Parts: sequence; structure tokens; C-alpha cells
Amino acid sequence: MSLLGKKWIIRNTDTEQKLIAKLLSNRGVTQEALDRDDPFHDPFLMKDMERAVARVTVAVEKKERIIIYGDYDVDGITGTTILVKTLARLGANVSYRIPHRFNDGYGLHDKYIDECVVIDAKLIITVDCGISCAAQITKAHEHGIDVIVTDHHTIPQELPRDAYAILHPLQADCGYPFKGLTGSAVAFKLAHAMLEKLSPDAHKEFLESLTDLASFGTVADCGPLVGENRTIVKRGLKAFQRTHWSGLRHMKYLAKIDDATIDTTTIGFKLAPRINAAGRIDHPYVALQLLLREEDDARTRALAEKLESLNVKRQEMTRLAVGEAMKFHKPEHHKHLFIAYSKDWHTGILGLIAARAVNTFGCPAIILQDRGDMLVASARSIDGYNIMDILESQAHNLITFGGHAAAAGFSVSKEKLPIVEREFYKKAQQLWGRASSGFAPLLNLDCEIASHELTTENALLLEKMQPFGIGNEKPLLVLRDVKISDISLIGKEHNHARLTIQAGRQTLPGIFFSAPERLLRRQLGDPDQPISIACNLELNRFRGKITLQLNVVDIAV
Repeated sequence: MSLLGKKWIIRNTDTEQKLIAKLLSNRGVTQEALDRDDPFHDPFLMKDMERAVARVTVAVEKKERIIIYGDYDVDGITGTTILVKTLARLGANVSYRIPHRFNDGYGLHDKYIDECVVIDAKLIITVDCGISCAAQITKAHEHGIDVIVTDHHTIPQELPRDAYAILHPLQADCGYPFKGLTGSAVAFKLAHAMLEKLSPDAHKEFLESLTDLASFGTVADCGPLVGENRTIVKRGLKAFQRTHWSGLRHMKYLAKIDDATIDTTTIGFKLAPRINAAGRIDHPYVALQLLLREEDDARTRALAEKLESLNVKRQEMTRLAVGEAMKFHKPEHHKHLFIAYSKDWHTGILGLIAARAVNTFGCPAIILQDRGDMLVASARSIDGYNIMDILESQAHNLITFGGHAAAAGFSVSKEKLPIVEREFYKKAQQLWGRASSGFAPLLNLDCEIASHELTTENALLLEKMQPFGIGNEKPLLVLRDVKISDISLIGKEHNHARLTIQAGRQTLPGIFFSAPERLLRRQLGDPDQPISIACNLELNRFRGKITLQLNVVDIAV
């Protein structure tokens, strides 16, 4: 049984193929395709791009006030930064607005339309939102304000009919060749088109300088790293190393990021949480204003330090809240669904607590903040289990709800909570019972690797498959018949494990982040009994020395 309680699925069991051939076959690509540096697609292939750029051109020439209205997550903030920087370079009269996650919520809101009327804005460009905001777009239109929507979210049955232009690659009649762009990437394509049209002689260098921001949003929003997204991120990682943006440089410095080893993991697990921390427990303007900074001055340093302190605070709030939430666990009630709530948990970290509970208990989790007469909640689920099925079963008792199979949210009145909680448990038990073998979380593995294949040469070949992410996941390998000869606890909370792994004739260092309790307590049974590990084969570079190491993600005893 896996220490994490997961069912291992090995995608490629062909014993005739070499390691790299198996990995490429799993991804349906060739090494040549991965190595190739494809150009960006022509932005004018996107529906409404010509119309959008023409409208922006008029606004720039007439010095009309343009408002960039972005979402409060990393994708929205980086996309907003891209358009503000581009329009400022083109001489536009541009400013920005971002809604507050809790005071406003997602999307375009009436109060911002009212403000645009007061300040005499003539053009609003949305970033990572707007496709479902028909009423607000109509209101803007009625006040003589044109709205250009740039978005990538689910398209509603009826598009906003009063939008001046809609840039969305998933529109049915949009001929853009790549459909998987994130919000920041759609904004990047608009920036590409504007620069090509309004600054044809000097746009290429500036466009390249924006790729780090576009890759930031693409990675953070889990855009599939295939097609043009792969090109954006591949070029963006290079731009990250020599970024033009002072705010981003200060952010990297405080996060202790080594430019030589920056990759998608660095972006996803070090930089993105810092940007999101502002929106979760403060205001996203802190993060946006830092990314917009081009001056290397006291103001830039102060914003970077503010963001760093917010992230530290968010981490501590999450750590304490997770500890409190775990006390709610009752095996007799929480086999199929975990529910916990408190008035002391910040709304911005509810999803983080829920995700930790899912990983700990292997079942869906609902975490609520008690606000007195009402509670708000974040829900997270496991593979194959649609959390929306549970919420929809009590739609008549909820104030609001929404989301998708893996993550959702809702609000409920205090008086209805006992009914809803009871019915949620009932529904969860029914859903679990209908599954032939329960909902064991799955761990998808590429293939097995033999001990003699644990070589620096193979690790270098794996690195050439970067950048890794959705659609091109970091190779996850199974190593059989190994022994763990030593375990030491590391990290501030002593929740990570450094391992000494014996595989065949080799002894390799390993690391297991957020290790399960059984490993931390050294409860692996007979130490002479070989085990199997699921791991990434990596190279550790330190002070000019390169060594092999294994990043362990699960152990089967």
C-alpha cells in the first residue's frame, strides 16, 4: 500500500523501449519537437483582434482614458501588467483597476463601471475575466464606454452582445490555431498585435521582455505546456533570468531564487504564492504595483518587502489553521467527506486548508469561515469525484455556489448549516458507495526505471524535456527493490525528510517534501524488506558540483 494511500497507474510498461523513448511516447511528441523553438502565432488570426487594435489605436491617438481591468489572481495580475506596460510604452493614457477578492468577488462590477463614468474613461480592457459579465458590459456601453474582453474562461451560452470586441481563442468561430492560452497569454497576444501595428520598427525586443510575465501567468494558472504555451514559457524562463522589470528582480532576490536554476517549479511554488498572498489576505494592488515598477528605488524595495511579509504571514496563518482543522477529523464521520469550520480562519486561505485536508485524508474536503449569520466555504476534491455533485444536491439550501469538479465554493446561512452538513455527508456516502472500488486517489507514473539507468546522462536528457507542467509533466518514475538506510527530518516544521536510498549498487540522496507521518516516524516495517518509490530523477547543482538526487513523491511498502 502506498504511504499516501494512492493507487499507482504506470502509463508505459513496454520493456523494449529505452527510458527517453517511453517518456516521449507517453507525451505523444518527438525530441525534435521539444527542442524546436517555434515562433509565436500571428495575433491577428484571433477573432476580433483587428477590431480591438483599431479601437485601441483611436484611444491612443485621442488620448482617451483607458482602464485595464484584471482579475486578482496571478494570471490576471500578470496580464494586467503586460497591457499597462505596453500601452504606456505606446503613449496611451492608461490606468488600472483590480477587484478585491472578498469585498467585490470575481468579474467586472457595477461600481467600477460607475467610477469609469465619473473619470470619463472611454475604453475598458478586461484581463482574465469579462466573458460572463454581459450586464456590466451593457451598462458600460449605455454610458458610451467601449469594452474589449480578453478572457479564457468557460464561454456562456450567450456572449456579451455589447462588447466592442471579444478576444477568446475558444469562441466557436475563432480561427486562432492554439486554444489553450491562459488569461495572461491572451493579454500578451493583444500586446503583440498592438506593438506590431503601432510600433512596427521596435516591437520585437519589447515583446520578448514581456514573455517572463506571460509565462508567469501561464504556469500559475496551470495552462497546458504544449503548443504556443510551451513557446511562451520556454522563452519566458530565459527572460526571467535577465528580467527588465525591477519589481520582479526584487521579488526574486527576497525569495532567494537562483537565476541559473529557475524553472516552472520555481514559478509555481515560490513566486506565484507570493503574488497570490496579496490577494488572499490584503489587496492585489500590492502585487500589481510591484510588477509594474521599473525603477530600482526605495518604493520598489518597500513593495517587495511588503509582499514578502504578506507571504510569510499567509504561510503562518495556513499552518495554524491546518493544525486547528485537523482536530475536526472523526474517522466515523469523515471517511467520505471532511468538513471543518471556524470564525478565525481567513477566507483567503480556506482553499489551502481544504487542499491539505484532501492530501491528508484522501477524501473531498469542505472548509468554512463562520461570519456570524453566514458561512463561506471552499471545497476541494480528489480524482474522479465531482465536488459539484455534492453542492448541487443542496442548491436550494445554499445562498450561492459555483466551481468545477475539483474545486468549488459556496455560502450558506448559519440556520441552514446543520441541514446542509447532514445532507452533504449523506450525499458523499451515496457517491462513494456507487464507485466500484471507492475513490482511491490516483498517482499517474510514466514508467519503471532500473537502477542502472540512474545516470547523469539520463538526468540531463530529462532536463531537455523542460519546461514541465500540465501536458508535459515532469517525468515520474517507479524505482523497485530499493532500501532506505537513513531518514533525517528537515524544514522549519520538520515535515520534510532527507533520505539515503540504496538502489542496486548505488547509494543516492533523496528528498520527500511534506512527507507522510509513517515516514517521518520511520514506520516502514522491516528495514530489510525492499520497497518501491515513485520519484523524479534530478540533478542537484551546488557550488559548481553536480550530483544525482531523487525527489520522492510516494512510497509503496
